[in-house]
Amino acid sequence: MFVHVEATRAGAGVGLLPCFMADQHDDLVRLLPGDFREEQPYFMVLRPDSLRQPAVAVVADALRVRAAAFKPQLMGEI
Repeated sequence: MFVHVEATRAGAGVGLLPCFMADQHDDLVRLLPGDFREEQPYFMVLRPDSLRQPAVAVVADALRVRAAAFKPQLMGEI
């Protein structure tokens, strides 16, 4: 994804970039922010039986908590 950010910054065209990446660059601006909003899900993939292992369950819960804490940045609200 870093390549897409840099290509957009270099003038390659309009980039469809995650807010948390593009918002770090003052030379990028949002186009049509009130008219266009694309949301992409993030997935945590593991086997269902893995969640029965305490260590895996703790890590999965920690990832959920951290992702929730960064929701404003991920959604481009900050």
